[in-house]
Amino acid sequence: MEVVSTSSGAYRALVQRQLLMGDSQGALDLWEKYRGSALGKGQANLHQFPRTRLLETRSITRYLPALTKELVISYAFLPSGLALWTFDDRGLSVHWEEGKSENIATLAARFRTLCADPKSDLSELQQSAHELYDLLVAPVQDRLSNDRILVTELDGALDGVPFEALIDGHNRYLGDRGPIVSSLGIYYRGESSGPALITEDAAALIAAVPAPDAAIGLDVSPLPDVLREGEMVARKFRDSQLLEAGAATRDAVLSSLSSAVVFHFAGHAVNTSRQNGILISDALLTPSSLKASNFSQMRLAVLSACDTQDGSSGAFNDVDSLARVFLRAGVPNVVASRWSVDSEATRQFMELFYRNLLDGNSVAASVHQAQAALRSRPGRPTHTLVGIQRARYELRTRSDKDTYMKRPFRYVPVTLATCFADGNGAPAAFGGANHKRSGDRYRRSVGISSRHCRQRPQLHYGGGT
Repeated sequence: MEVVSTSSGAYRALVQRQLLMGDSQGALDLWEKYRGSALGKGQANLHQFPRTRLLETRSITRYLPALTKELVISYAFLPSGLALWTFDDRGLSVHWEEGKSENIATLAARFRTLCADPKSDLSELQQSAHELYDLLVAPVQDRLSNDRILVTELDGALDGVPFEALIDGHNRYLGDRGPIVSSLGIYYRGESSGPALITEDAAALIAAVPAPDAAIGLDVSPLPDVLREGEMVARKFRDSQLLEAGAATRDAVLSSLSSAVVFHFAGHAVNTSRQNGILISDALLTPSSLKASNFSQMRLAVLSACDTQDGSSGAFNDVDSLARVFLRAGVPNVVASRWSVDSEATRQFMELFYRNLLDGNSVAASVHQAQAALRSRPGRPTHTLVGIQRARYELRTRSDKDTYMKRPFRYVPVTLATCFADGNGAPAAFGGANHKRSGDRYRRSVGISSRHCRQRPQLHYGGGT
């Protein structure tokens, strides 16, 4: 298994050299600059992140005093092993795992595949969760605190692993400690000028598209939960603009983004090696088509569709990652999906999320509370299928019903991606590595309504299994 891109090998070797010479801070300074280097490439319209910020290496120590409510864990696959830095206002420490990169990458890939499968063997999933916790979290667990948001900067094969579902030595989920969010790195730390809190008075733009117009040439099945989800979100805000079905055109969506504090999309997404984006009524809205938009007012983007965290090569930090486009433009909170999601479970999650958010909770806390509430819900006796032919499958045993919502596939399909913003807290995201397509295969076998576009034969999945 390829742990990291070979194109980054020289930079990683330099970081490792600095680390093994005993300069853990200097190594992290280099690593964070490498993670943030994309901010200086290819996009001039960066409202919160001017290119000049990357002209010099920044010392991590300048950020530490502000990290009073977070603990950051930054992972790096280096030539000879895995580095784990932890840092906050209490200081900086590093842990080095010599020679375990291939093993960790293999375990992470398997765990994510199990999480994305609604029928995975729970005992195998839990065993993998224990093993990954021991490798990725146990070495630094003394730094964990229940009153701090855990911010993860993931790398390579770890990208998209749901840390919330890892299990410690006392059989407790890591997510039970508190909110866990994803970050592209400290250089993405926002300097937001928008309102500190998201309230029901925020200007909200909601686009709900069960299926696009047939003229755009993509064969998808309508999603019956999407309109209900869009109407539910619109009712939460006093100043909301709801674009449903045919009204959600490219021009209508793009022209309204600049005034939106909250943007919520519900519908289908496309994510292949050739193209990716969200399907509005008359177009595929791609990352490149969003780059010219002004997001200076936006505090929250929710991409309620399948595989919206990752780009075409299956990574969160891909140039064409939808979540990354919003983060790069200074949006402090981006909720995106890790894999192909269950449409009904996603609608339930969003109902819980917005209820908590508009009760005055942070975005990070609202995601965490929605995940916990969803996991505690009982399973349903039947599941409705959607598509050309409709059918039902039975949950055959009480065990099936008891574990239905407890599977990571349903309760942690989304992640919050963050710019370390103040106010409503660090953002979250959905997404993963090379194995991220596996959930779509399982969904076809059991008929779950999925917010992923079924491609015509000439469009091929990229980077999948």
